[in-house]
Amino acid sequence: LTGTPASSTTPAVPGVYGNKIYLLNPTSGAVLATLNTDYSVPSEARILDINADGYADTIYAIDIKGNLYRWQLVAGETSFRNDSFTGGKLASLSGTGDQARRFFYAPEAALMKYNGSTFVTIIAGSGNREKPLDTAIQDGIFVFWDKTVLGFGALPESPIGYAQLTDVTNNVVAEGQAGSAMSAIAHDDRGWRIMLSGGEKILSSPLITGKRIFLTSYAPGQAVACSSIRGEGRLFALSQSDGR
Repeated sequence: LTGTPASSTTPAVPGVYGNKIYLLNPTSGAVLATLNTDYSVPSEARILDINADGYADTIYAIDIKGNLYRWQLVAGETSFRNDSFTGGKLASLSGTGDQARRFFYAPEAALMKYNGSTFVTIIAGSGNREKPLDTAIQDGIFVFWDKTVLGFGALPESPIGYAQLTDVTNNVVAEGQAGSAMSAIAHDDRGWRIMLSGGEKILSSPLITGKRIFLTSYAPGQAVACSSIRGEGRLFALSQSDGR
C-alpha cells in the first residue's frame, strides 16, 4: 500500500507505489494500458460489458482512501491502449479525523431499474482490516447511482462526496426489531448510504443478487479486564433501491 498512516485517523498519503491499474496481454504479458489512481488499490477492479457487444468496455475500481474510479473505452474502440480510455474519479469517500476511512475490498456493480430509469449501481463498504478493534472511524456502506455510464457519458464535474448520498441508516431494521420511518430516495438522487457506529466495519466485497445487496461486517466488543474482546459478525441483506 502507498504510505503508512501514523494513526487510524491520519489520511493516507499519495505516492508512486500501487497507484496504477495495468491492463495486460494475457499471452505475452505486455502492458496494453495503464490507468492512474491517487492512492494504492488493494482490491480487484470490476469489469463490465455495458453495451453487450462482447467486449469489456467499462472498469470500476476503488483505492485505499475511497476514491471510486470509472473508465470506459472511447466509442468505437475494441482494443486497450492508454488513449482508448476516458474517465477518472467518480466519487470521493474519505477525509480526516473520524472520516479517514479505508477501502480494502472491491466494489460491486449491477444494473438497476428505478422509477422508470435504468442505470448502474456501484456498492462499496469501508473498514480498516488492519485495525479491526479500532472504534475511532465511522465506516459505512455506500451505494452510487451512475446514470451516465450506459450512454458512455461524462463523469460528474466534481467527484461525488458521501454527504451527497441520501442517508438511509434508519431504513435498516434488525431481526426482531420494529421498523422506523423510512428515508425516501428521490429520482434525481446520487444514491444512498448507511453509516455504521461503534467501530463496526465492512470486511468483505458486496454481492448483489435478486435485487438484494449482501455484505458482512465486524463489530468489536467492549474491552473487559482479564478477558479477550470477542466482537460480533453481522450479515446485511439490503434492498438495492433504498437500503431496507
